[in-house]
Amino acid sequence: MHPFLSLGHFNVAVYGLCIIAGLGAGLLTAVLKASSFNIDKQDALFSLLYGAIGLVIGGKICYIVVSIKYIVSILPVYGIEPVLRGGFIFYGGVGGAALAVFIYARQYRISCTSLISLLFFITPLVHSFGRLGCFFAGCCYGIPWDGWCAVFLHGQNRLPVQLIESVFNFLLFAVLFMLSYFKKFIRFLPYIYLLCYSVFRFIIEFFRADAERGAIGTFSTSQWISLLIIAAVLTYQIYSNIKRR
Repeated sequence: MHPFLSLGHFNVAVYGLCIIAGLGAGLLTAVLKASSFNIDKQDALFSLLYGAIGLVIGGKICYIVVSIKYIVSILPVYGIEPVLRGGFIFYGGVGGAALAVFIYARQYRISCTSLISLLFFITPLVHSFGRLGCFFAGCCYGIPWDGWCAVFLHGQNRLPVQLIESVFNFLLFAVLFMLSYFKKFIRFLPYIYLLCYSVFRFIIEFFRADAERGAIGTFSTSQWISLLIIAAVLTYQIYSNIKRR
């Protein structure tokens, strides 16, 4: 665990550096691939800057809602600083980013479908950097594990679920990137991403051990959200196929 990088007299949070690197890589990729989605490069850049703001706000709000009991317990001891400095829920961030991009599309009368497709196209790339940040920060950690690829974290060997998810996201982005060269697949990219990631996230959550992510009954909050997304995507696709017939 290496949460900070020493630069002279300053300590810089590695998690923040990873997020910045991920957003930079995502924005650059979006601008370079904008024409594949029939979007102007300038609109691609500014819509995703909207999305970055929505990502931060949505992720933080969702974290506060899900972890309210934990937050209340640490407030008397540590104050508000830990809440502001860390703690984001990915699904909340994606929802906030999608809403922000939708607002941009309506504001400038651009195809919302194209912008949302572009957003979800780069999401796994950005997320892969974010999970690297989680690994260095020591959050979102895995279950105790003494097998292959174990890492020592929080006093014992653990399964590096952050690194596993980072690799998965990068591979998923690689698949979406290849599919983006085929026009007929462009409109399906959001559904492919949402379905693949939600199935993966539901499974990987069984191997996490950080209680701060919250749980409802047997499943974690993220697992319930994953199930809702899977059901929504499949229902929409079935409905669309019936409608086309």
